[in-house]
Amino acid sequence: MTYSWRYDGYSGVSFVTFELFEQGAKTLLRLTLTGIETFPLENTNFGLHNFEEGWNEIINNSLKNHLEQDNF
Repeated sequence: MTYSWRYDGYSGVSFVTFELFEQGAKTLLRLTLTGIETFPLENTNFGLHNFEEGWNEIINNSLKNHLEQDNF
């Protein structure tokens, strides 16, 4: 599944792709981000490190915590 990702007021568009793979009794999630080079290079908020940090937090903490809730 691929989503386009834009920021209001800025040029550029990126694409976030989510892929799921069976790994025995578990599921592997692969997230691929492309197109960040289309965002304004002079704006340090669009630096690769910020995207990596943000997606790592979402996937490794927020999503993990959500999926581990008893009522899920």
